[in-house]
Amino acid sequence: MILMSFCGRSRKEVLVLVQGEDVAICENCTLQANKIVEEELGGSKVKSPKKKKTPFNKSMTPRKINEFLDHYVNWSGRSQKNTLSSCI
Repeated sequence: MILMSFCGRSRKEVLVLVQGEDVAICENCTLQANKIVEEELGGSKVKSPKKKKTPFNKSMTPRKINEFLDHYVNWSGRSQKNTLSSCI
């Protein structure tokens, strides 16, 4: 039977379980831990890591995507590139 490392609840008593090799934590304990971290940091919110920006955006046309991909991919046939850039 898996018990949470912090609160001692069983797996059946929680909605979300994050389990490591020798530790388990539930959604309630992660919320409490986040509050503790915020307090320790002087009330500032804990920020999520920033997502990496991609060079692609919604305004890019298939032609612009083709031009970008030409710098990184050695294409064996033009149809592959056209298909890929249209899918993106």
